This record gives sequence, C-alpha cells and structure tokens, in this order.
Amino acid sequence: MSLHASAVISNDDIEDYSVFCDKNKIEQVINNLIGNAIKFSSENKNIWINPKKKQGKILTIIKDEGTGIFEDEMKNLNM
Repeated sequence: MSLHASAVISNDDIEDYSVFCDKNKIEQVINNLIGNAIKFSSENKNIWINPKKKQGKILTIIKDEGTGIFEDEMKNLNM
C-alpha cells in the first residue's frame, strides 16, 4: 500500500491517560480505520487523527477527504 495522503495528527486536547481495553483489538480497529482512510483518499488529501477526552472517555476521531460511503451501500454495514 503506498501512501498518497498526508496525515495530520492533533492531540492538543488530550494528556496521557490509561485506557483499559484489549490492546490488540483496539490496535486492529484503529489500523483498519486509518488503512481505509488511506486506501480511499486521493493523492494529496489529508487524514486527521484526533484523540479527545469527553465525559471521562477517550474518543479517537479519524477523518479523511475520501469519497465516503454511498447512501445505497450504507444498508450493507453492520451497525
């Protein structure tokens, strides 16, 4: 996989925190999200990775400038 997009990592709102979770699973989820952001972004597009603390929880927001998921494909997601 070649990297066509640039990553912008922002963590200004977060300090060091401990998170109790399955390390392998959370790494797999985050790697999949970042991998998909790279895969579906055009050349010279940005990917933002922004961890935030909200109401005692850590949120990791991964945003890209890719095409997104078409509305008719949304029904196939297991959400």
